Amino acid sequence: VTKVSEEPLFVTQFDAARAGNNSIFPNYPTGSGASFWSSGRLPFLTTFTSNIAGNPQTYRVVVIHGKSAGTTADHNRRVYDNKVLYDYLNTTYPTDKIIILGDFNDQVVGSISSSPTSSYNVFVSDVAKYTAITQTISQVPGAGTFIGGNTPSFIDHIIISNELNNSYISNSISVEDPRSYISSYSTTTSDHLPIYARFSIPPLPTATIAGNTSVLVGATSPNVTLTGSSGTAPYTFTYKLNNGNNQTITTTTGNSVTLAVPTTVAGTFVYSLVSVADVNGNQLQTGTVTVRVNPLATGTISGNSSVCINSAPQNVTFTGVVGTAPFTFTYTVNGSANRTITTTSGNAVTIAQPSNVAGSFVYTLVRVADVNGSQLQNGTATVTINSLPVVNINSNNVTSISKGTSVVLSASGGVNYNWLPNTDIVSGQTSATVTVRPKQTTTYTVTVTNASGCTANQSITIQVEDDYKVKPINILTPNGDGKNDRFVIENIDYYPNNTLKVFDRAGRSVYTKKGYANEWDGTLNGSALASDTYYYILDFGPNLGQFKGYITLIRN
Repeated sequence: VTKVSEEPLFVTQFDAARAGNNSIFPNYPTGSGASFWSSGRLPFLTTFTSNIAGNPQTYRVVVIHGKSAGTTADHNRRVYDNKVLYDYLNTTYPTDKIIILGDFNDQVVGSISSSPTSSYNVFVSDVAKYTAITQTISQVPGAGTFIGGNTPSFIDHIIISNELNNSYISNSISVEDPRSYISSYSTTTSDHLPIYARFSIPPLPTATIAGNTSVLVGATSPNVTLTGSSGTAPYTFTYKLNNGNNQTITTTTGNSVTLAVPTTVAGTFVYSLVSVADVNGNQLQTGTVTVRVNPLATGTISGNSSVCINSAPQNVTFTGVVGTAPFTFTYTVNGSANRTITTTSGNAVTIAQPSNVAGSFVYTLVRVADVNGSQLQNGTATVTINSLPVVNINSNNVTSISKGTSVVLSASGGVNYNWLPNTDIVSGQTSATVTVRPKQTTTYTVTVTNASGCTANQSITIQVEDDYKVKPINILTPNGDGKNDRFVIENIDYYPNNTLKVFDRAGRSVYTKKGYANEWDGTLNGSALASDTYYYILDFGPNLGQFKGYITLIRN
């Protein structure tokens, strides 16, 4: 134990009162503040410190010597003096460990004066702040500390502030009688017997913090537990949340108290223990607890597509949006039993839907899970595998024709059509019905596109016979009306190596043309021939035969 400081109290006030300033101690019982504390027997304050069992403590020891005698005036002076001391200690040292001891010159229960109330009642009655530890033994019959009179009286006491209650060793207060080992004690040493009490200085409290955990948003709030030890409950713990301001919490029963961590918001919550205190003192502590409130995993599904059968496989993608990989996705296909798939790297994983079977395949996301937990999800991706068109081709004629004959080909099974090759197509190349007039055997292929955009091909071969079938129109009326103004031989354009010769009735040649193409208009050297019957020979070439007939030329 080390003495830190010492001082008499109220020196300045008492000096002012002695100088005549009665406002310092107004209404003092004697009328003059110069009578304060037995006219200057002022309380003496000594401050001590100790460090026992690692528990540093500070004590304020106040030695007093109250006004003696038992008259009412003496009693009233002690009452006034004690009230000033009481107010000073409560204001200056409101939470300190205080010991008040000395010659009180009065009892703490009752009084040596005619008053039934102790002049120290201001301390004794404040049980929330002070305890007179001599109270019990002072009431034992025959007990006393003053031995200067005929009958011993108990006027020496110890009062402690309640900050020392837990340190006071119960029933250790005692009166020491030195007369057995100090001769003539009452005449050579004191007419008062000393009193003493024992105090135990407990170690400072220690504390731990526990509760590391991880939970999901919305889960039952986990607890952070603060536990005190090596001290006396209640324990007050000082802590910080996420390095914020100091906060405190105190046990109500037992040595532990819990903090419920809210789970309404995701985040990392670090509780740091700063210090612990009990009735005997406090000291810094260390320790942290981390509570992670993890967000519920969320995910999406994507991959809507529409393709033709036997295209490349189509990917359906599951993506974890919130959470910690790996993610596991639960899904169904067309309402099937649940299936699962898990990411192997990153936040996404894909499923390849084959395209070898036509139909609609609806992937429905049911649930997503991460390392912390799972929750229901929703979302769909539809992969549509479209069938190819079924193409049919029909011909309005046989598939074997004479050169120059037109054929109408009809296709079905789609909404768009395209015919190839485009040679000898008379009309309708991009319609369901096409008219062709092939010069030679030709295979026509139609590409049909259905409403889904899928295509298929179908072909038909038209066999062309080189049979030299032509059809002359043997009426010629060259009057400029656009009808029969020239000698027309149908299909002659497909036999360009022909030679046409025309003769009159006398056998004279009136027209000759190699490679005839329906040009003759019934003239000879630019002059109109008369109405009559004329004869023609159509020669297709060596060894190919001739075609003969007549022409009736009519002029108005």
